[in-house]
Amino acid sequence: MGSTNKIGVCRFFASNGECRFGSGCKFSHNTDSSSTPAKAKLPCHFFQTHGRCRFGDECRYSHDPNLPKTLEDPSSAESLYRGWSQLLGRRNNYGPVQGPPPDLMSDQMEKFLLDALQILEIGTTGTIQQLIRDLGSERGLRRIAQIVETTFAPGYSIQRLSFKKHAIPFLKVMAHESMRNSLTLEREVGTIFNFLYGYNGQRGTGFFRQVADNLLGLSGTEDKEGFERAFSAATSTLFSTLNTNHGASVQEAFKPIVDTLSACATEDGSDGVFNYAFRVSQGELGRIKALLNMGDAIPRARGIVPLRFAKDPKLQYQMQVDFPGEFSREGPRHDNDHSDISKIRILPSTEEILSHRNEFLPQRSLDSPHHLEGISRVLDFQFRLLREDTCGQLREAARVVHDDWQELMETGGGKGKKDKGRKSGIQTLIYKNARIEEVEFSTKEGLVLTMTFDQPSRVKKLSDAARLEWWRRAKYVAIGSLLCLMDSSKRSTFLLVCQREVKKAKPEQVLSTGRDETVWDLASNPERCMVKFRFAESISQDDIANILNSVTGFGNTDTTRALVEFPGLLFASFDPVLKTLQQLSKSSNLPLQKWLAPSPNYYYPPDTKSEHTLVPPPLYMTKPGTELDLSCIAGGYPLKYSINRPFKVEELKARTTLDKGQCQAMIASLSQELSLIQGPPGTGKSHLGVQIVKVLLANRSRTGIGPIICVCYTNHALDQFLKHLLDEGVTNIVRIGSRTKLEEIESLSLQTVCQRSQEPTVIERREIGKTFNHLQVIGAEMGDVCVQLLSPNHPGSLKRYLEDHQPTTYEILFGDEQEDEDGFTTVRRDIRGGDRAVIENWIRHRDPVYPYYANTNRPINELLGIDIRKMSYEEKLKLKQYWLDDMRTVVSSELLQGVSEHAECRAHLSKQYQERERRCLSSSNVIGVTTTGFASRSELIRSLTAKVLMCEEAAEVLEAHILSALLPTLEHAILIGDHQQLRPQIMNHDLSVENPRGGTKYGLNTSLFERTAEHERYGGRKFPVSGLEIQRRMHPSISALIRNTQYPKLSDHPTMLKNPPVPGLAKRLFWMDHRHLEAGADKTELIQTSHANDFEVDMVVGLVRHLSRQGVYKSGDIAVLTPYLRQLFNLRKKLGSVFDVVVGDRDQEQLDLEESKDGDLELDPPTTGQKEVKKGDLLSEVRVATVDNFQGEEAKVVVISLVRSNDANKCGFLGTSNRINVLLSRAQHGMYIFGNAATCNQVKMWSDVIGILEQGGNIDDTLPLRCPRHPDTQIDIKTPEEFHVFSPEGGCMQRCEWRLDCGHPCVKKCHSDTLHRNTVCMDECERTFKHCGHPCPKLCGVSCGNCLVSVPGVVLPCRHESPTLMCFQLQNLAGVKCKREVERTLPLCGHVVSLKCHIDPDGHKCNEPCGAILPCGHQCTMKCKQCTRRIDLEDSSYTITNHGMCKVLCGRKFANCKHSCGVPCHGGDTCKPCSELCEVRCAHSRCGKKCSEACAPCAEECRWSCEHRGVRCEMPCAAPCDINPCFKRCDLQLACSHQCPSVCGEECPSEEYCQECGSDEILDRQADLIMFETYRNINLDEDPVIVPKCGHFYTLDTYDNHMGLKRVYRFDMFGKITGPRPLDGSDEPADGDSEKEELKIKNCPDCRAPLRDIHRYNRIIKSASLDEATRRFCISSHAESTEFFREVSDAEDLLEANRGDFIQGLKNRPANSPSPLTKLLDRANRSTGLAKRLQTYVSKVKVEEQPYGRVRQLVLNAERRKGTRGNFVIDRSMVQFGFRLKGQLLFFQLRWAALWDMHEVIAGLVVPKHLRKTYKENLLAQLKKMRMECGTLVADCQSAKMEKLECEARIYQAQFFALYRSTLMSERQVRPLEARMAGLGPDHAERPPPQEPIYEDLGPEILGEIRQSLDNCEYLCRKLPGTVGPLKDRVNQARQLLNGPVVFYAPVSTEEKRLVHLAMSAEFSSTGRWYTCPNGHPFTIGDCGMAREARPCPDCGATIGGRGYQLAGGVRIAEEYAQFDGQHGRGRI
Repeated sequence: MGSTNKIGVCRFFASNGECRFGSGCKFSHNTDSSSTPAKAKLPCHFFQTHGRCRFGDECRYSHDPNLPKTLEDPSSAESLYRGWSQLLGRRNNYGPVQGPPPDLMSDQMEKFLLDALQILEIGTTGTIQQLIRDLGSERGLRRIAQIVETTFAPGYSIQRLSFKKHAIPFLKVMAHESMRNSLTLEREVGTIFNFLYGYNGQRGTGFFRQVADNLLGLSGTEDKEGFERAFSAATSTLFSTLNTNHGASVQEAFKPIVDTLSACATEDGSDGVFNYAFRVSQGELGRIKALLNMGDAIPRARGIVPLRFAKDPKLQYQMQVDFPGEFSREGPRHDNDHSDISKIRILPSTEEILSHRNEFLPQRSLDSPHHLEGISRVLDFQFRLLREDTCGQLREAARVVHDDWQELMETGGGKGKKDKGRKSGIQTLIYKNARIEEVEFSTKEGLVLTMTFDQPSRVKKLSDAARLEWWRRAKYVAIGSLLCLMDSSKRSTFLLVCQREVKKAKPEQVLSTGRDETVWDLASNPERCMVKFRFAESISQDDIANILNSVTGFGNTDTTRALVEFPGLLFASFDPVLKTLQQLSKSSNLPLQKWLAPSPNYYYPPDTKSEHTLVPPPLYMTKPGTELDLSCIAGGYPLKYSINRPFKVEELKARTTLDKGQCQAMIASLSQELSLIQGPPGTGKSHLGVQIVKVLLANRSRTGIGPIICVCYTNHALDQFLKHLLDEGVTNIVRIGSRTKLEEIESLSLQTVCQRSQEPTVIERREIGKTFNHLQVIGAEMGDVCVQLLSPNHPGSLKRYLEDHQPTTYEILFGDEQEDEDGFTTVRRDIRGGDRAVIENWIRHRDPVYPYYANTNRPINELLGIDIRKMSYEEKLKLKQYWLDDMRTVVSSELLQGVSEHAECRAHLSKQYQERERRCLSSSNVIGVTTTGFASRSELIRSLTAKVLMCEEAAEVLEAHILSALLPTLEHAILIGDHQQLRPQIMNHDLSVENPRGGTKYGLNTSLFERTAEHERYGGRKFPVSGLEIQRRMHPSISALIRNTQYPKLSDHPTMLKNPPVPGLAKRLFWMDHRHLEAGADKTELIQTSHANDFEVDMVVGLVRHLSRQGVYKSGDIAVLTPYLRQLFNLRKKLGSVFDVVVGDRDQEQLDLEESKDGDLELDPPTTGQKEVKKGDLLSEVRVATVDNFQGEEAKVVVISLVRSNDANKCGFLGTSNRINVLLSRAQHGMYIFGNAATCNQVKMWSDVIGILEQGGNIDDTLPLRCPRHPDTQIDIKTPEEFHVFSPEGGCMQRCEWRLDCGHPCVKKCHSDTLHRNTVCMDECERTFKHCGHPCPKLCGVSCGNCLVSVPGVVLPCRHESPTLMCFQLQNLAGVKCKREVERTLPLCGHVVSLKCHIDPDGHKCNEPCGAILPCGHQCTMKCKQCTRRIDLEDSSYTITNHGMCKVLCGRKFANCKHSCGVPCHGGDTCKPCSELCEVRCAHSRCGKKCSEACAPCAEECRWSCEHRGVRCEMPCAAPCDINPCFKRCDLQLACSHQCPSVCGEECPSEEYCQECGSDEILDRQADLIMFETYRNINLDEDPVIVPKCGHFYTLDTYDNHMGLKRVYRFDMFGKITGPRPLDGSDEPADGDSEKEELKIKNCPDCRAPLRDIHRYNRIIKSASLDEATRRFCISSHAESTEFFREVSDAEDLLEANRGDFIQGLKNRPANSPSPLTKLLDRANRSTGLAKRLQTYVSKVKVEEQPYGRVRQLVLNAERRKGTRGNFVIDRSMVQFGFRLKGQLLFFQLRWAALWDMHEVIAGLVVPKHLRKTYKENLLAQLKKMRMECGTLVADCQSAKMEKLECEARIYQAQFFALYRSTLMSERQVRPLEARMAGLGPDHAERPPPQEPIYEDLGPEILGEIRQSLDNCEYLCRKLPGTVGPLKDRVNQARQLLNGPVVFYAPVSTEEKRLVHLAMSAEFSSTGRWYTCPNGHPFTIGDCGMAREARPCPDCGATIGGRGYQLAGGVRIAEEYAQFDGQHGRGRI
């Protein structure tokens, strides 16, 4: 191999001169650098991550910071993890742990820790997550215990762990970012730090005491860098440990440790070189100290005076303030009044609403009294005032509604009709008569309430269409809106709208729940509305009670309820912020505290160059050697900045586009950890912010700042800032939130970027799937709970409660069956009326089994302990009411628990998704988010390591919002804004600094920017603010308005003088003064929140139209501003309805016309350079906004509507200078104001502005226009109509007269150049077509197009003559399509079709019917083109024919009914069971089931009787009759007065069948098929006729022979009947094989209709019906059994599959989670539903429930009732025992799986002693019950002679006994978990309890019986190897389970169970003929179906088959099974 193929120089050869690989080395051994070019070094990953490397210059990797970051190698990370996991100790998945693995040696532990650290550095996300999960497992905690519980060696040691080699790497692992920030593995991380903390902090104090002592020694060494890293890791780990455990704040043992660490930091920080390390250590220690000092702030008892008030006599007067909560003089004001803000519920409680005591509102001044200090006081102040501003408004509004309830709820006249409440702080809407119609549980939303309420009074009067449109347009009751459910009892519950619908039509499915189905949305009903709600906060017991009282049918009917909406308040805008402030108050992670809460305790150094305080640089800037590269904004010029050397601002100004003020502000922002940049409008604040971001991002790898977080108050401001970043080339931006209107920003949303770049890991997928499944389980369970809670009187609800909580009562009332004294069974569930009747019968003493009467009235406590049957009527009513009350309490608790579990599940699921988002955000450059969005995603964003925060328009943001956005890792905050513009918006004016009546003491709308810049003093000095003074937006005449009033230092950039004038107007700045009053109230709106001025609307629209016609301004250049929302709506509506000629912002493209090959056809010249002119609405061309929402925006022309014009001269919103400042500083070229100057003149700033305008002549009562064509023409506009009069086209009244491009003069009014260029000339066109000379008939301004002159008689190339062609078509005849019809033969299929001449037959798709013969014999009904198609390839083609499935209906007749198969043809497959209604009927009723289902037997008495003998059938209608048929003619007369021709006992026919007067057609009918006689020749007295329903009558002898009467009756030698034959086959007639056939219902010889309605043959018909019902029963029962087998197998597999995860989850469960026993019971109850269904199935297939059994019961009841005894005998061969036995075996299989699972789960856990006892008793009771029932089943199988089922029953009996025996004999006490994990010896384990005594039923006799039972199983396996043989392995396994000292059981897999099931069913595969053994068990003989060998029966062992084609004795043909086999498929029975 040549050296040229080597991939680099061998490092071993270069250093040692030799290499062990020799010439086979893949690296080059040529050290001559000149021979090959030097290969660039790969970047050092450690250096890129930490900024340093321990190898220094000797590192073989590059330390160049400019190199791109290397990609991680997944394969190396996976390999590293596999090696690390081996050191951790392998997981045991197959059995119990055989003791803890041995401790690691010193070198092994070092490798274990270093590998873990490396995996955290270079590993993939999956390997990192797996490592963290392993550390949080039992194996990982054991390794951690080995480290933290050891005593570190002071120096080097090979036997003991040392501090440097083991403790420091361990601390680095614990302090790693991946450990602290993982959201997916938050539980595991919590487990690790909890374990590190130990019980009461004992483990933590011991470990960290050693760490502190060793660090103190290390601080004195020369290894400063090593000490720095170790100290940082130690403090970070200590903080995480303390922060995870809430009890750490009161542990005094940690404080000496912190003091030692503080001494280390102070000693190390004495050297100025380590200033960075000193600041880092001080920051960490400060957080730890604050965390520990929290314990001192906890009051020891209620009512203690705060310490600082008690000690300082000067502050005693401050106690006059009524402090919050327990500090209040009179005690807490209500249940939501607390001194700790973290305990306050966000929304007011009912007690808070009703309280009339004033809330505690702290004041801003530090001299004002407060119970907290420092940053805690700041957070408390912001929380309480922000809550008062929002929730306080809710509280007051709700209180007003309660106080005025009677007046508001009146239905009569007066104020009662109003839908809004008395005015409070905010407006309210009241929806009356609210009711909860439904309560359901949603997987997504949780508990959901469906509520209805009255339509608003104004909406009721609207038509259906108007009401629909009103609700669609209205913003009321919107998704997320907050409403309060209130009632006359003064209860209040806050709800959020989760579903709001407005539909035109009724939904297809509206569940009938008793409510009005005409109400399904907001607009469907003129009187009522329907909306779905969820709870706004966590649900309490009071909320549940409020729900019940509000549900229809519950509570007091006199209680009135209403929903109160607060339209002006958005819950999502303040709830996240308040919750974030609560979280911040509980932690000490808030950065920049010395600036946020100035205090004398802090030192503020002065700035020697100014009068301000000196702000230190950001922490990351103090790293030694940190230098910022500014070349990214300097055009590539190498410009550097460092805080350690002077910087020339002039050089930065010369190399960038920034002015001097912007350059100074940039340097200040880079050198201060908190920077304020203030600038007037137009001074480039946003531009400066973008340049700062570019600089920070360009140096991100050097500083390690992570992603930059850009925060704005509004979505619009955020979008604009991010767009500026994109325009400057900044990439990798992620926007949190989706409310954006910019297309380029929409693709940057977090959801989009995350889906595009991040995939979930295996752990995340698994957690998401498990959580989803858990949510579905919770949803199903809570759905049942809701039904039970809301329908307590429903018998099913009460029955479920009794079954779960009153089992004895349940067994008495709803037990399966009981026997009376006579042995008859009473089935209580069959009582007519169902469960409700059971309760009623019990209450009213109607129990037929246990009647009881008493007249007592005992208290309820006595009734709970006695038999419920021994009570009086009053006592039973009292007990039932107790049950209902207790059920409500129990179910309410279950509902609360379910809601809590649902919330936890949703939170856990959210964290799984957030982990992907966290990775996405961590890798981004910029994160854009609004302040509200930040608070909503606070948990996600706070998991990031971001060090820089930039806030745009910071002076407009509430301080609470800024505080909520300060991350714990933040080191640099840049606030950009102008506090002289808009202040933050609040709702309560009483808290505003602008309120002269006390608002200044609160100043809630004072931003952090303004407070820091203007009000706070730091060491007596002001905070430095960087100011900008050069504006680049407004023309100097416009900027003069704010320069002379607000900003005296503001200067204009010279380029602003070049701003062009506004065309069409005489002046660029003008105020049109008017005296038109503002409008009154809007009657169509429910709430009046704003003002409007119609005159100004019309003037604005007229001016906008005039400006748009100038053709200069594109979309967005013109802005219309107004201070009021109502005026905004009117302007938008008016502008949207005005259509005019507007100019777009794109050039018009040249249209591509279809051209012919002749280029001369082009007639019109191309038009280029022409602007697109179109017709559109003006709203699309202008920006319409309120003043407050336009801050930070600008437009070329601004039109302002001031609105307010009134006699009182009230200026309203525009009365503050801040808002006026914003309004007057938005325009670039021109600004026009419409308003009443007299109204505004009362305000100081407006007065100054009006004065300036008057001096310049820029204010008047008329608006001056100027024509662009005729500038000397002055136009004065005073009314909106004058725009149309004096400037109709945007110019003046003169004619244009300019020449058009075509040469004709323009005849329109004067207009702009753009409109002129797009004017269409209306003169006649003078051009001619070049190819034909025809003149153009169109207008001059219209395109000529093609010549359309008609030319007749043209012969086409196909030789056909075209009647008419257009002139232009003659130029290309080949392109003309001939439309004459011709006959063509299609080559693909050969069909002859009629086509138009131009159609190619090769490509034509044939529409003729296919007609091909399908394999089934039917013709194909599809079209030819659907069956046959051609596939064309490059060099060939081929044809594909596919007829698909036959669509002809099957039509085959069913064997047991007259119906035919109605599904499409299915070839040779068997038909599905008949789905038509059953045709079986009797004289009383007809069967209502399907043909394929077993009919229910008729219980009425039979109607057959004989008048001659005076006898009547005494049997039930369903049973075969027991009387003999009569042979005499009927004595009754027909309607014609002649004797009936029919036989006695049958229904007389109509007179048309009379032999005397019947028609010839009747008389000539051949009625005797024996003698072939006609009806007229028959002697009816000797041989009467029988007339069935179909009318085809025959003689008695004919029908007797046809029906086979001798089959069921005995005849004597004279042919007379002597009596009925038994139906069990014991008295078969011996004459002829035909009589041995099965009894069947014969059909009419003529029409084949079933002969079911002839009483004479009842014994035949009813016997055959019973046989048929039995066959149907077998088919349906087998299908159910097969489905149950599948479900049981799946349930067993599921328990086995997730057992490991379940055990692990119990081990790692949080401290506040439910007990293990609860979770165990929940797991065991999962299969309860399936078990109950199995028990129901077993009861349904019992012998008594089978057709023969039910008929037999009817017969016995009839005999008992009449005291007679009949001859009804059951044919036992038709009774099926197997289904019940198989169902019971499936039940045992399910119970065994559940009990074994309980045993395995409890064996893998350490359970407390009392819980283990409870578990043991429960398990033993169930095992004993199952074993006893197995014994009963064994006996039943023996009786039924089903030996394979007997074997299975014996196996389960042995398994249950073995587990029962093992549970009693082998119970052990497991050592505590911590001892096991710490690897402690046996001396520390607890002593096992004394062994329990052996129970009586565990003696050797019982054990011997079980073993003998297994011996019998082995015998059966040998005897019947085909069916019982496959159970041999299970028999052996049961024996091992019985004999082994350790219980072991391996469940059979699903596939194995399926194979065994098939093997055991192999004898039932029907390929020949069906027979039954002597015991009635069915079997088949294959091939020809003849008996050639004898074999034992697979069920009972009796001889079946035969020899020499002769059947064995007792074997009979079972044709009934063969028929169903052929009908329903093989192997079904």
